Amino acid sequence: MITHKSLGIMGGTFDPIHNGHIAMAKHCMEHFSLDTVLFIPTGNPPHKQHGTTDKKLRLEMTRLAVRNLDGFEVSDIEVERSGMTYAFDTLQQLREKYPDYGFYYIIGADTLEDLYSWYRIEDVARMTKFLVVGRNGIISDQLHIAALRAREDFGAQLIDAQYVGPDISSTEIRQRARQGLSLKGYTTNEVEAFIYRNELYKE
Repeated sequence: MITHKSLGIMGGTFDPIHNGHIAMAKHCMEHFSLDTVLFIPTGNPPHKQHGTTDKKLRLEMTRLAVRNLDGFEVSDIEVERSGMTYAFDTLQQLREKYPDYGFYYIIGADTLEDLYSWYRIEDVARMTKFLVVGRNGIISDQLHIAALRAREDFGAQLIDAQYVGPDISSTEIRQRARQGLSLKGYTTNEVEAFIYRNELYKE
């Protein structure tokens, strides 16, 4: 099938979404000519532990963060799905909604090893390419080796996004919110206001 458009896929718990996520998406959109970047907050992800904020709240924070950014959209397909949420199921649904798009799944380099535990990873690798963004000092040589291994093991096409994101973590934001500190520079003003209005991340 000939595709004429490209869709970047940003999946994550977004607990909360922060400026690093947005910077990553902007970079990938600009450097890989993505027509749209779709943010997909997870519902009940298999790779995250207990204690994640309610999925409806995480969805609303994600919508607030990107609502005024051209080319960015938010999907609730994983939030609305019952049971565990897997990338395979999500990509199947997205193929129906975006039949003329090529898919680029945006992941952090620290997710590379996790790919081996993804449900039906061979099928996932046939449906999407992966744009890999460096994090925490993961260097291109390491990415290159991991990409070769993943290509050989299950046919994954991994592309180095040539970018290392700002040093922001959702964990740090939650800790700051717990202490009542400013979140300026960490996330958007709208998300900060939402966090404090709903008293998120309190003990």
